[in-house]
Amino acid sequence: MFVSKNLSTCFFGTATALVITIPIQNALALNPQELDAFASQTTVLIAPNLKKGDVEAQHEFNPGSGVIVAHSSTTYYVLTNLHVVEQDDLYGVRTADGDVHIVNPVDNPSAIFRFGTFQGSLASSYRPINGFDLAVVKFESDRNYPVVPITNQEPHQGETVFVSGWPNPENQSARRQRVSSQGLVSAVVGTPFPDGGYSILYNNSTQRGMSGGPIFNIDGEVVGIHGRGRSQGDVYCIDPQISIDNSCGIQAINFVTQAQLANLNLAFNYSPPNHSAIAVGIVTKSTADMIDDIYGLFTDLDKLKSHVTNLEERLQILEEKRH
Repeated sequence: MFVSKNLSTCFFGTATALVITIPIQNALALNPQELDAFASQTTVLIAPNLKKGDVEAQHEFNPGSGVIVAHSSTTYYVLTNLHVVEQDDLYGVRTADGDVHIVNPVDNPSAIFRFGTFQGSLASSYRPINGFDLAVVKFESDRNYPVVPITNQEPHQGETVFVSGWPNPENQSARRQRVSSQGLVSAVVGTPFPDGGYSILYNNSTQRGMSGGPIFNIDGEVVGIHGRGRSQGDVYCIDPQISIDNSCGIQAINFVTQAQLANLNLAFNYSPPNHSAIAVGIVTKSTADMIDDIYGLFTDLDKLKSHVTNLEERLQILEEKRH
């Protein structure tokens, strides 16, 4: 059985260890159920802080997705899109156990590292990105979360890929459900697109809210980060014709290179997916992939700031927000 040397085979909650034994195939390639379970455990939802009355006032609320790509001790690193965490605002990262972790770039500028920069006026409906549409979000936790393996290989045309993320419902419902969308790579270009660094096109069905979510190959490795859906008018990525029927993402190998150039010193995982994480994902998927009230979960995140040091008090606040 393949087990990442960087990850434990048990996942600990507040007081008890969750140990689950489920037969998992030994081959590197995962079946769709296994891959979706692993995606469930490693894909996160990222959203800005809401104040009381924001929902009633219909203030714009744009949550996005991300994936845990590295950790060191109690520090976890989430890869997402720059446009998901554009503002210097309070953010929450919701992990598969339902916990919400505070990210506060105002008090801690190193909490978010942005690889690209927006061009043009804030008043513009669309602003291109100089560099890569990527950001690394850092959160702290004493819990044990699985980390995805990152491939150092370029994806190829015709390859099967899965995009995992948290789509926004068209009816603006408070409920959110994570999905995995299967498709094929339509094209890969050698030179990243100047606007955002995009270089992969794929025919997976994607929706708003899935930006920043991981693109997995059949081995459970992250080959890229999803960032844009199909082209809309003059807004497209890589190629205006191909973009009409395809979503687009940024290759993982470009992220690794950029992280090294930025001296982030992240310890990436190149081992196969942790099979205990897959087993946990299969059992807990129904709760991990569902948020009943996203507005309630991300309202007044300042109550969960780091000054809440008592774990029982923090968990009580989280439980109240869930209900």
